[in-house]
Amino acid sequence: MVFNDAAVLGDLDASGNIIHALDCDGEPGFAGACAHFKGYTVGNYITMVFATMPEQNKIVFDNTFSAGANTIVKLQENPKQP
Repeated sequence: MVFNDAAVLGDLDASGNIIHALDCDGEPGFAGACAHFKGYTVGNYITMVFATMPEQNKIVFDNTFSAGANTIVKLQENPKQP
């Protein structure tokens, strides 16, 4: 799921969303991210569940403002990767 990508034509407002149980499953070698915050966003509340995948592929923030302005709840994956 990509939040606030300037390349998308139309409404770029990606703030104030409530998403429950965003489910991600990245196979070995998965190069993307489950949630990618590209632009400035505020007030999103997302509960995410994961299959086994590397930590760096779960959530990516392109700027530190969005990292502190959104609430992300990561539920335990099973089995947990180190």
